[in-house]
Amino acid sequence: MRRLKKILKRPDLLFALIASVCGFTWALLVPPFQVPDEIGHYHRSLEISYGQFLPNPLARQGGSVLPKNFDLLVDSLGSKDIRWDSSKKQDLGRLNSASRIPFGEWTFQKNDTSTWIYPPILYMPQAVGAFIATKAGLNMV
Repeated sequence: MRRLKKILKRPDLLFALIASVCGFTWALLVPPFQVPDEIGHYHRSLEISYGQFLPNPLARQGGSVLPKNFDLLVDSLGSKDIRWDSSKKQDLGRLNSASRIPFGEWTFQKNDTSTWIYPPILYMPQAVGAFIATKAGLNMV
């Protein structure tokens, strides 16, 4: 009871508690890559994990250094088929097979992502996770 009173007296702790509960709930209820722009944000966090904070000036139509298997991951999850359609859901079999896809080598790829408008700091937690996963030899999902 004392902890609850202490939290209620500190709005910053109360906000952090509510935000954490809502965030974890959202993460558990929304299937991976079901949200329409999630592919682009995952893409951007991978770019930042590679150290690419600004757009590549050599790519006139957009492009960046990404894992070679990024498109394979997106295709295996069927992400382009299920976004914008709430009646279609992510399949556990697809998630299982996607979890076996390694990052592979990093190569320059053309893309049309519009997430360059967001500051890199927003992607730091995901980018740090992707960086650690890459260095540890883990898979993309």
